[in-house]
Amino acid sequence: MKTLLSKVGQFIKTRKTEFWIVTGLMMLAALAHGINMFHFPYFENDEATYVSQAWSFVHSGKLAPYTFRYDHSPVGWIFLGAWFKLTGGLTTFGSNPILSGRVFIFLLHMCSVLMMYIIAKRVSKQRLAAYIAVIVFSLSPLELYFGRRVLLDNIMIFWLLLSLLFATRAPTKLRSIIFSGVTFAIAALTKENALFFAPAVLYLVWVGAEPRIRKWSASTWLTISLSIMALYPLYAALRGELFAAGSIFGGSNLHVSLIQTTLEQGARGKFTYPWVPSSAFQSNLTEWLHRDPLIIIGGTVSLLAILVLNDRYKMSRAIALTAVAQLIFLARGKLIIDYYILAMLPLLAICMGIFFAKPVEWAKDHISPRGYALTASALLALFFLASGGVAFTRDETTNQQRAIQWVEHNLPKDAIIAGNNYAYPQLHDVDGYKNYDFDFQVQYDPEVLEYKYNFNINKVQYLLISHTDVEQMSSGNLPAIRQLFGKSELIADFRTNTSSFIEMSKLISTNGDWAQVYRVDPKNAGIAVDTWRSYKQNFIKDSGQVVDPTASQTTSEGQSYAMLRAIQMNDKVAFDSTWNWTKQNMARTTDSLFVWRVTIDESGQNHINDTNSATDADEDIARALIEANQKWGSKSYLDSAHSILNSIWDHEVAQRNGRLYLIASADGSNGSELLVNPSYIAPANYRLFASVDKSRNWEKLVDDSYTLLNESQAMSSVGLVSNWVAVEPNGSLASATKLNVTAPDVYGYDAFRVNWRLADDISDSRAKAILTKLTDFLASQYNANKSITSSYDLQGKPLTEYSDVPPSAGAAIGLYAIGNKDLALQIYNSDIFARYNADGSYWGKPYNYYTQNWGAFAVQQLGPGKATPK
Repeated sequence: MKTLLSKVGQFIKTRKTEFWIVTGLMMLAALAHGINMFHFPYFENDEATYVSQAWSFVHSGKLAPYTFRYDHSPVGWIFLGAWFKLTGGLTTFGSNPILSGRVFIFLLHMCSVLMMYIIAKRVSKQRLAAYIAVIVFSLSPLELYFGRRVLLDNIMIFWLLLSLLFATRAPTKLRSIIFSGVTFAIAALTKENALFFAPAVLYLVWVGAEPRIRKWSASTWLTISLSIMALYPLYAALRGELFAAGSIFGGSNLHVSLIQTTLEQGARGKFTYPWVPSSAFQSNLTEWLHRDPLIIIGGTVSLLAILVLNDRYKMSRAIALTAVAQLIFLARGKLIIDYYILAMLPLLAICMGIFFAKPVEWAKDHISPRGYALTASALLALFFLASGGVAFTRDETTNQQRAIQWVEHNLPKDAIIAGNNYAYPQLHDVDGYKNYDFDFQVQYDPEVLEYKYNFNINKVQYLLISHTDVEQMSSGNLPAIRQLFGKSELIADFRTNTSSFIEMSKLISTNGDWAQVYRVDPKNAGIAVDTWRSYKQNFIKDSGQVVDPTASQTTSEGQSYAMLRAIQMNDKVAFDSTWNWTKQNMARTTDSLFVWRVTIDESGQNHINDTNSATDADEDIARALIEANQKWGSKSYLDSAHSILNSIWDHEVAQRNGRLYLIASADGSNGSELLVNPSYIAPANYRLFASVDKSRNWEKLVDDSYTLLNESQAMSSVGLVSNWVAVEPNGSLASATKLNVTAPDVYGYDAFRVNWRLADDISDSRAKAILTKLTDFLASQYNANKSITSSYDLQGKPLTEYSDVPPSAGAAIGLYAIGNKDLALQIYNSDIFARYNADGSYWGKPYNYYTQNWGAFAVQQLGPGKATPK
């Protein structure tokens, strides 16, 4: 130690300038890597895997918390486990153990940067080349993205650079050869692809040794490296896990096998030539170029230039050849994971340092010192901002951490949870959720399936889902988890400020900065739950947009129905997402109402098709917000409802001849006439509005609305109401034919909703009287024809020959409300439930959004127990 300190002191005295430059570069590397490293990038599956394996080693004496499958040699996480032991446990640097792992990687990174500087200086014999290499490496967006993570590759790089550090020492001494061999073996036992660096390191040992002992030096390095690496298969052999079960030496008992796993790992992925656009290499290369074109393009050009032009410095060529060897590994045509590029980054940075040092030296001699310094500073600042702006500002882990905290506060410790690996170290190892398992282990680990689940995966109660799970379910790698997901209910959603495009119904996710918690229904949860879940999967996008796929549109009515159903199902997550999308995408600019229709083009883009409002949707949204405030207690719901009520009263309630009229829209008048849709009239809503808004006479709107409904009903000889009516200047009702609306003098897909609206206010005798007249006709039709057709004229003549779920639902709801429950259930069973598909949990045609809502409303009004036949 004294000798080392003495050498450092001597270096500082004799090379003050270099010392301060290197110190500055180390500070640059520390700031670049350290700023925001707890929040960017998101916690990745493998990070949690290695953290949990490291803790298992030091805490339980096992190489993994699950069956150790020999998919990677264990030295990397043993090293990490020593760090946890040294620093006092998993939570020294934060509640999530991955944070402690990232601090460990930060320290290794700093050591790697210093070693890279020394190696670059030695092989190029230029300090400037080493300076450039360190800057390029430290500010590489790929390094800032992958290099912060707790990955075996980052641990391997530390040991590999240490091996190169000893190998590039000239003249190479025996102890350097020994240390290089030992550290290379550790690198290979950390991550197997270090083996691709062996020829280059061996070459460096060869050229660095004195000619007379080169063979001895190379053989010594090989002997030491191979001897240490042989401990891994020796360990497997002593455990009887070297050969596969059923082979000559493997025995008959089932067990994991090092040889079998190695062969399986090598065979992962379908072989595709690297130049094929669909190959794993090409797809990853596209991502690497997108994230960091400078180091990929500049490093490749520099590497080729060194191979072609540089014949003077053999060590420089050895570094370039090492990069080529790694490139061959990446382009071998099999499975490539995006972070495999990590091992290339220090090599490409060194190549760039060597290549660009010459023109920089030339500029120094031909540009004034001041201009040179200003240019260098400007380029460095630009490089810093362009390389890692996102890395220093974006928060990709808070949503993940909030999901963990939600589990901690809302689920019992014995809850059976399958989920994303990132939460395992904190929930399982720190918080004591002993039934939290990696979803891959639940899917594939025989011990977990047999001893914990007794081969019954339906014991899983909750899923914690994030980006990787979506990818794996989509690719077919987690079929059982996907089955559980298909019958689960979203109960906690953490996607605030996510940069990811997410569409869970299609299993699409583009980034991992989000998380969700689902509750699994182990068996049929009842028709109300099943149809609501199916409706969300088929019609509600993850953004909260309700899409009618048959018309490629979203309506304010559809948004309001989803909000009302979410309250009925106590689904706050769905309510919030639907409401947020509505106010962000359908709010009118002139008031607090909502445009009634948004169309969706072929590319999936939304376009406001009509800026007019639809009064029924506006009042239902206001109702939903008031009920949400009553159920979940958020004042923001009520504040929004007040704003909407103000606009409804100002723009959708008209006063004429001393009476109040709920008109069809904010533009619901045509000159002197008012357009009214009787099925928009909802007296129960107005009573609710009156309870929170004392400034307006909502009770008068109740009374005047009943008067209008009676007048509308009087226009029919059989007690029906029409889809649309017009209010003349003198207050009398007339046909709305001349107001350019669809089916004005018809009891049809609009008018049947009067039954639903008045059923909510059945305690008022006026509602019961109107419904009695209306349902007397519908009952007679059903008794005569055993069905309710989809529409009638005002004299009671059927206009169609078919029945449908929505009109039948209206009839059943009205009959049930006035007390004719037996007939209501008969209609339900014959016209509604007969169209129910239990396997898919939908009514009639699966993609008819209107039908799905009215089947659900019928169940809601009649009661799930009563509405399901015995």
